[in-house]
Amino acid sequence: MARTKQTGFTLVEVLIFITIISMMFIMSLSLATSSLRAIKTNENRTYASYHAEALREWVTSEREADWNTFLTHAPEGATTYCFNTVLDASSVWPEPGECSANELDGVYARNVTLTRQASQIPGSVQVLVEVTSAWMEGQNSYDVEAQTILSSLN
Repeated sequence: MARTKQTGFTLVEVLIFITIISMMFIMSLSLATSSLRAIKTNENRTYASYHAEALREWVTSEREADWNTFLTHAPEGATTYCFNTVLDASSVWPEPGECSANELDGVYARNVTLTRQASQIPGSVQVLVEVTSAWMEGQNSYDVEAQTILSSLN
């Protein structure tokens, strides 16, 4: 009896093909997950930068409105304030203290630390303004900082 040659794939060849395709699919999924995580982190960093700059600008406007009143919020040493609300024209200085939770937009904790410094000009005072906008992603914590030095407008 003559044997006819059969065409097709053996079971082993099919299993190897499925294994290779599965590994490629898993690697693609892993890459996509990592990319989405990085996109979310960068989105949060962008919003945190916005919140930090908004607070820095608000503090600068407080200095421009009245230097002496502004100085009452920067006694000797460093003083930290928690600003976990959206700032507008009616915003006021909160009581000193750091943020205990991420309350701004349900994600961010925004602090400003005011530190008096000696100025190069005798009799003049400078205030170092350090704004930090922080957030958590899973077990990781991140923050964005904005700084400026303010002095009297004289």
